Amino acid sequence: MRALLISLVLAASAFAGQCGSCEGTRVRGTVPLFYPCPDCRGTGEVADQPSEKVGVVSNRRPGHPRPAVCRVVSTNGDQIAAGSGVLVRVSGTAGLVLTAYHVVRENRPTLEVTFPEGRTMPARIVAWDQDWDIAALAIGRPDAEPVAIAAKAPRRGDKLTAAGYGQVGVYREQAGRVTDYGSPTRSHPAQFVEIEGSARSGDSGGPIFDESGELAGILFGAARGRTIGSVSTRLHLFLAEAAAKLPECTLCEARP
Repeated sequence: MRALLISLVLAASAFAGQCGSCEGTRVRGTVPLFYPCPDCRGTGEVADQPSEKVGVVSNRRPGHPRPAVCRVVSTNGDQIAAGSGVLVRVSGTAGLVLTAYHVVRENRPTLEVTFPEGRTMPARIVAWDQDWDIAALAIGRPDAEPVAIAAKAPRRGDKLTAAGYGQVGVYREQAGRVTDYGSPTRSHPAQFVEIEGSARSGDSGGPIFDESGELAGILFGAARGRTIGSVSTRLHLFLAEAAAKLPECTLCEARP
């Protein structure tokens, strides 16, 4: 029996140990952006055959954030609001980021976005829609390429992936299928898409991608185990209306 116990302990020690890449911290990256360590898959340990929950939480190979997905931080004195966003337009020296309006609504004096490569730049709000919880931010042109906004809304049952940095800047992607559509009020069209899985605080404003990598929506919240966001067809309408009303939102007319 003693020999059996010793063998089991040795086997367990050989199976798992502290990850050398993250040194057991479970994350990689630098302030203010972090992501789960791709070598240990965010466990802090290296195993011969790590387990994985299919379709729940995953990281884009090799575990780094998608280049166009940024963290959005707005401050007003000691008030700080953190969310996520995605680059959808570039032209000349400028870029346009979409996020959730509630992320930037209150704390506007200092508004910044940070991209995965570590570049932080100031941002300003050029358009917003309170009903649909969408805002457009003008920034300098980043190194990242913008993502295309899907021309058609996803159908029920389609697999989508929501991405964001959470409250403390740890990047995560979560896949789920479209379960339903909703609207802000009965007088609005059903252009809130609902998908399986719960977004975290700080994921608000992050992108919802379809399986081709195009932008299927901008998430703004979660309820009852579902993530909810404004769908791509609403995003197109938002940008078109912004371009028509705001001369300064020239990027709203551009196409990536």
